[in-house]
Amino acid sequence: MPFSLLKRIKNQVVGKSHQIMDEAEDPVIVIEQAIRELEDNLKNSVTVLAEAKGRSVQAERALENTKTAIAEQEKKSDLVIQMVDGGKLSPENAEVAAQKIQFEMERLNGLLVSQEENATRYKTQEISYEKRVNDQKTKLQTLRSELTTIKADHQIGKAALDMEEKMSKFDSNSAMSAVERAKKNIANNKHKADALAGLNAEPVSASAEVDKILADAAKASGGSALDALRKAKK
Repeated sequence: MPFSLLKRIKNQVVGKSHQIMDEAEDPVIVIEQAIRELEDNLKNSVTVLAEAKGRSVQAERALENTKTAIAEQEKKSDLVIQMVDGGKLSPENAEVAAQKIQFEMERLNGLLVSQEENATRYKTQEISYEKRVNDQKTKLQTLRSELTTIKADHQIGKAALDMEEKMSKFDSNSAMSAVERAKKNIANNKHKADALAGLNAEPVSASAEVDKILADAAKASGGSALDALRKAKK
């Protein structure tokens, strides 16, 4: 195979490798895209966390308001008892007031249980979301810090690959292989030429020599070839 053809084939292979590298995803671009996605996720997570905190605050506030309302009913209860004992409130009116206080206390105590459950649930949710947000912040910060090193490593890798590809263009192995094959072809042709020369120089066969001897003898004796043959055997 001619050296020029080998070089063209090799250039095609190198060109194909360039195409494959170009079509492959750039790792830096992939990482930068991942950072943008993490930033978007963190932004959405912070929004959800803020909502959870708002609900937790509202639940705590409602719980405190209910506790305050229960304390006020207890004060009213104490006041009714004092007024009855002091003769400032008739037993009938005190009974009506006591029933209202009792009804309101039952309602507030039931509301208190529900609000305590809500406050606990929202607080637990808030703590969980806050932990997730902090984890996302840590991962994002770590990835941002590593991006600089990754970019440098990627550039070094690309430079090394480019140098290897450039050096491969000057590789002498294929050329030397072509030369060796040419030498072998020359040697083979020389051997063939020598063999043909040997065949052309081979002596005539024994039967041809006998025919020549008989013919010469016949001419010398003037007889036939058969007579010459008989004389030769005597």
